[in-house]
Amino acid sequence: MLAGSGWRGVAVVPAHWVAHAVVLVPLFGLSWALRIRLPRLAAALAAGAWVIWSGAASAPVSYAAVRTGPLWDARLAAFDAALGVGGPWPGPWPLVYDLLPPLSVLAVLLLPGVGQLRRARVAVAAYAASFWLSLPFMLAAAAEGPWSHGGVPTPAQAAYVEVFRQLRAPGEFRFDTAEILGVVTFPSYHALLAVLAGYALARVRFVGAPAALLAGGIVLATVGTGWHYLGDTIVGVALGGLSLLVGEVLERSSGARWTPPTPRHPRQE
Repeated sequence: MLAGSGWRGVAVVPAHWVAHAVVLVPLFGLSWALRIRLPRLAAALAAGAWVIWSGAASAPVSYAAVRTGPLWDARLAAFDAALGVGGPWPGPWPLVYDLLPPLSVLAVLLLPGVGQLRRARVAVAAYAASFWLSLPFMLAAAAEGPWSHGGVPTPAQAAYVEVFRQLRAPGEFRFDTAEILGVVTFPSYHALLAVLAGYALARVRFVGAPAALLAGGIVLATVGTGWHYLGDTIVGVALGGLSLLVGEVLERSSGARWTPPTPRHPRQE
């Protein structure tokens, strides 16, 4: 149970669920109310709500998952060294890395707007599935980050390290929505989500090619910024592809239930 001492000692403050309920209830309600007259807007609202709910439910579990697993930093750093890669690289990689949130939001909102409801359903289902596909990796291996082997963390990375070490320390850890930074280094969720966003937007006219290029740049930036090892990124990309396959299966098996009803028009006598 996550509400008390929690799984593996991660206690979730009630404000986490309250804050998300304040957002989710109106979104789901408005989506249902608009499902006939404005089906595309209703689909966009529903997609956003499902993504928010999936993140709200999975985030505390991911924190608990990385609490006690063995640290793989030495192995991951050795893999990077053997291939001669590793960040940070010179160039605009931090800016590219930070473009993932707007790219993901665009993917969620744009697809229903241009009528690509099936692709939107696949992407949302893949996002939900990605957590469960990633969970065994979180339980089996954890990593602090490339800076743990002689690098100097940026201020943002230093803040991450502080939370990560508190999480790994004995005793209860309180999960607070207002303070979470994300602690999953292995696999790279940044790379995984970039794959999903690139897929989602790939067939949108005038947007697909730039979005795919940007998604590829974000994958590279996970290493280029020094936030992730190459191994994190490879596994993240692979899990992104696997999540899309699962999303396809889920969409085909339940797609009819996602489709808004067609409005009825009176017969012309």
